[in-house]
Amino acid sequence: MANAIQQDIKIADFEPSQLLSSVLFVYFLFIQISLVLQVPFIQIDFAINYYFIILLSSSHYLYKFLNKDYELTTSSYIDLAILFLFLYLQPSLVSYHLVILLVFLFLTSFQVSQKSALVLAALSSITLSLINLTSLKWIGSQNIFSLALFNFSFFVVTVIAQSFKNQFSALQDEVFITQKRIRSQEELTEILVQKMPSGLIALDSKQNFIFQNKTFTDDLMLGLDDILKMRQQIQSQGYSEIQYFNSKMNQKKIYDIQNNSYFDEYSASNDFPTTNLFERKSDVLFRSMYTFKSKSQKFTYKPNFLFIYHLGNDSYEDIFGNRQEIKNSEGLTINANFISNYKINNTNSIEASIAFPVVYREIRPDGLTRSATLG
Repeated sequence: MANAIQQDIKIADFEPSQLLSSVLFVYFLFIQISLVLQVPFIQIDFAINYYFIILLSSSHYLYKFLNKDYELTTSSYIDLAILFLFLYLQPSLVSYHLVILLVFLFLTSFQVSQKSALVLAALSSITLSLINLTSLKWIGSQNIFSLALFNFSFFVVTVIAQSFKNQFSALQDEVFITQKRIRSQEELTEILVQKMPSGLIALDSKQNFIFQNKTFTDDLMLGLDDILKMRQQIQSQGYSEIQYFNSKMNQKKIYDIQNNSYFDEYSASNDFPTTNLFERKSDVLFRSMYTFKSKSQKFTYKPNFLFIYHLGNDSYEDIFGNRQEIKNSEGLTINANFISNYKINNTNSIEASIAFPVVYREIRPDGLTRSATLG
């Protein structure tokens, strides 16, 4: 039973090294595409520098791939040196280089110790200052401020990455403990279900077996045909205790068949209608929307109404096996929805919405109605 219902809680494996390799690959691919588009106006010095860096980086990753014992910290130092060498050789791409360096420090800090991460940040700050003296030669208060800001950012992204790393590690430990606790509870449940003196089975809406315990299969020696015949006999006589001839045991026995489902009449609460073997009718949807923007064109507003018409009354199966309609479950639902969108730039935006029903069906056995939703 545990195998049938067990759902392990997992956190997707986060591989910063693979993500970092992908980021560097995309960056170099972007430069390669730029080189192709510049032909025949390509700068020879730029092409030579680029392919030299590609050769160094490829050789480094090939060595790291072949040498499984290669230390991660050493690999990070070499990656950092290659990136700064490219910045020194091609200072015209400084804005792109610095962004890639920040991404590199953030992802690398997930893999190395806090001490190594801070050393990388310090080396980045010192190397950038030296390159500024020899190659970039930023002057003026604004450029000096930008240089100081990037030096400060090297340490900020390192500290943030280390904080995320610690939180992620704590979350993994907590999930592992929770998963272990759930497994022990499932194993206990399986023992109780399998060893209980009563035969237990579960059927789907098409009367197919989903599960049966050992008492049902080994001790009672009953099959699906026997259960269906017993249910017919229960429906004809109106009570659950019946006499039935078990062909496998070659004798007649008294069986007490308990058919467990949710029936409103047997519940202490009247909050929910009966939904035993529930069958839901289809819906027809129609949305009416009006869109307008602010004067600055930054904000877009989309007030709208969603009309949902439920095409018929839903139904359930009563205790005698007869299908019964759920009255007043047919009808119209109207949801008011307001969507607001803020445009950050040409490729990014933030959107928020609130929705709530203004007209709804009297009976909603599917439980889909909410007083309000925010997104």
